[in-house]
Amino acid sequence: MTLIGYRLVFGRGRPLWAPRFNLSTSTAIDTPLISGAVIFGIGWGLAEYCPGTAVVSLASGRTEVFVFVTAMVTGMISVRWMRASLAALPKA
Repeated sequence: MTLIGYRLVFGRGRPLWAPRFNLSTSTAIDTPLISGAVIFGIGWGLAEYCPGTAVVSLASGRTEVFVFVTAMVTGMISVRWMRASLAALPKA
């Protein structure tokens, strides 16, 4: 199905609401990629939700979904804050 979707979308030449497609050109397998994949996998394994389905599942009103999404958003904000804090440190 993904192959069909890509063919249809990229066959248009450009996105509907943007001047061009923004695709990553990075091919590096680095620490942020590996650690993000590990955290994603652990979170999915423990909570049985991936981020997309968790957001949609908020409509169910289940407590565990709200806990998962709250933890996910808190983690995202924490990582951004830590990266900004580390970038602001003087270079030695």
